[in-house]
Amino acid sequence: MLLADSASLAHQSAENTTGLIVELQKAKGYTFVIGSATANGKAVIPRVAAALDVAAISDVIKVKSADTFVRPIYAVVFFRVVVYSFLVFLLN
Repeated sequence: MLLADSASLAHQSAENTTGLIVELQKAKGYTFVIGSATANGKAVIPRVAAALDVAAISDVIKVKSADTFVRPIYAVVFFRVVVYSFLVFLLN
C-alpha cells in the first residue's frame, strides 16, 4: 500500500488518480493493482486497464492463485472461476 499526498489528488478525480497509478505501475513494474469496490475504485481501475492495454478484472471475490480468480455472475447466483494471462492484473 502506498500513500499519495498531492493537491491534485484532493478531490480524488478518476483522471488524476489514473495518471498516478499508471505512472507508478510503469516505473515500479507492479504485477497487481487492486482497487476498492467503491464508485471511485470502479471508475479508476478500468481507466488504468485501458491505459496499460490490459483487461480489468471486476468483482473478484476470491483469489485462487496468481492468475486464477472467482467472480460472481448472473446477479450473484452463480460463480465463475476465470484464468487470466496478463502481465499486469487490475482487480476490484
